[in-house]
Amino acid sequence: MRLNDGEHSRIVSGALIFNPLNGRGKVINIVREISIDYSVDEIENLEIKPYLSKRSLEEVEGPSDEELAKQTSELEELAKDNS
Repeated sequence: MRLNDGEHSRIVSGALIFNPLNGRGKVINIVREISIDYSVDEIENLEIKPYLSKRSLEEVEGPSDEELAKQTSELEELAKDNS
């Protein structure tokens, strides 16, 4: 996203939050640990790209069937021990 506040033009990237009621939003970049407030009239250019890191893909895929079966049996054992 390219923002221009009248004095400065800058390119920022991150997750977008937008409130249509007041025309304001926030760009949050967790890698750089920054957040930038913006107004809709400050946006010069907006490019939206999907972003999935390798870690994100692993989280989406989740555990394998074997891992789930192991976790289930461990939980069943704990339930037997506690009853």
